Amino acid sequence: MRPIHAVALSAAVLVGAGCVATPALASGRPATQPTRLTLHAAKDSVAPKRHDPLIVHLDSRHQGIEGETANLSLWERSVIPGSHKTQWTDVTTDGTVTDDGAGKYVISGVTPNDPHARHGHKDQFQVRFAGDTGYRHSRSSVITIVVRPAQ
Repeated sequence: MRPIHAVALSAAVLVGAGCVATPALASGRPATQPTRLTLHAAKDSVAPKRHDPLIVHLDSRHQGIEGETANLSLWERSVIPGSHKTQWTDVTTDGTVTDDGAGKYVISGVTPNDPHARHGHKDQFQVRFAGDTGYRHSRSSVITIVVRPAQ
């Protein structure tokens, strides 16, 4: 009789200690898929008061993710020459995000500089994906747009 109780007690301790888990929890990872965001502008510099479309690619394991325009946000940070103070601002509502399919999104209508900026003013942009029930959140790298002299 004693060996039977020892086996039953061992099984109860293992279950209570959390050794029995679903495969997603056993690996320590959430059940959602990882994502990757890339961001680039058609041009590295723009004339004052002009805008340039920003191109975003959202994928998971090299497969484009469509239909996520509501979960994308565009952030901007102004960098004034000679200044070290910067702050990220959500400027998503300043532009229009269009889903071009296969994980490609185009953000248009955002002026990538302060309209009063002088030559050399730089703005930085980053796109953030909020994630959803199937995909994890992610951020793009930061890109910099420079104001060039008006022509």
